[in-house]
Amino acid sequence: VDMAWSPAKAVEDFDVRISDAKEVLDNYSYGQELLPEKLAGGYTDTYTAEFGRAIVRYKTAVNELVRLGRRPGPITDFDTEFDWATKVQMGLVPRSIIPAPAGVPTPNRRPLWISVEGHLSDMWIGPAVEVGHRLEAEHKVQLQPTWYDNARIPFNNASGVDMICSFFRDPNRMWVGRPWWLSGFSQGDIVVTLFLLRHVFPPGSEFHAHLPFWLGAVEYGAPCRPLDVVAPWVADPPRPGTRGIASERMPFEVPDGRGGLVPVQNKVAYVCRRRDMYTETPDDGAGAKQTAIYDVVQGSWGPLLMELLRFGIEPTDQVIETAIAISRGALFLVNMDKHGGYVLEPGQDWARARTDAWLAAA
Repeated sequence: VDMAWSPAKAVEDFDVRISDAKEVLDNYSYGQELLPEKLAGGYTDTYTAEFGRAIVRYKTAVNELVRLGRRPGPITDFDTEFDWATKVQMGLVPRSIIPAPAGVPTPNRRPLWISVEGHLSDMWIGPAVEVGHRLEAEHKVQLQPTWYDNARIPFNNASGVDMICSFFRDPNRMWVGRPWWLSGFSQGDIVVTLFLLRHVFPPGSEFHAHLPFWLGAVEYGAPCRPLDVVAPWVADPPRPGTRGIASERMPFEVPDGRGGLVPVQNKVAYVCRRRDMYTETPDDGAGAKQTAIYDVVQGSWGPLLMELLRFGIEPTDQVIETAIAISRGALFLVNMDKHGGYVLEPGQDWARARTDAWLAAA
């Protein structure tokens, strides 16, 4: 059993300064959801979900201010830990030129599990973060949820990609040689896919050096699913001849980190279900029109929008409004229960086995 000390970072963790930190955080807009606890009898020293969400926002803001030279260090990272640097920035422990007090552990050497939940989702609730949470409880990975602007229409996928990039630019969080996982749900799958296609796969891209240490990805309700690719354990897989609804999807082959290519299913498990219209789009003309409208929702005026123009539909504000309405259920209302309700254990087992194999060979 791993008995090493680590900062409070998850619901029900304890730290004697958490109540003081809550007092600091409720001065900010993102800390307002802490106030019911205060009004109900006062802040406790127990880590809550509301505290976790607020502390990530606080640490992200402080990180930017330190980087811009508008606030003295130490610099904060972007995770959920109530760590030494955060306590210093909140004024809860003395500022010091010493990097960290004696006894603070070195960075976690487990693989980093980066989870990205979907549109309007809580970063702490969903299949991607839950599998990571379970594996972290088994001491297999270190969980890193991704906070991003997942409320905007059209989608602000770039904010999620930028946040993942920030993890990789933090040498205390991600160094070349550290194994890593990605896992996304729904819009989170789009973020994961764009990150890999833009920043990891291309030779010479910013994080290409990390590619040999990528263990894989587990993707749920994936709009970027390639044609007819699905995890073998899904009991009700999408029909043959279907793919994700997004116009930019993962290729059939992906780099293996050793100069070659492997089938995408060797690296990515697509957990998608039948009758989920985001992941079971027919690869025909009807599906092309669904994809064209979905591109509008994403803010991507892709070539498939020409299909709409062919039918006399101009890319006007009204089209955008219609696309927004469609994104909220007009077109995709049917069987949205299929865009969720996943059995998580098979994906958890698959990721655990790959992690164990990597660590055994390291």
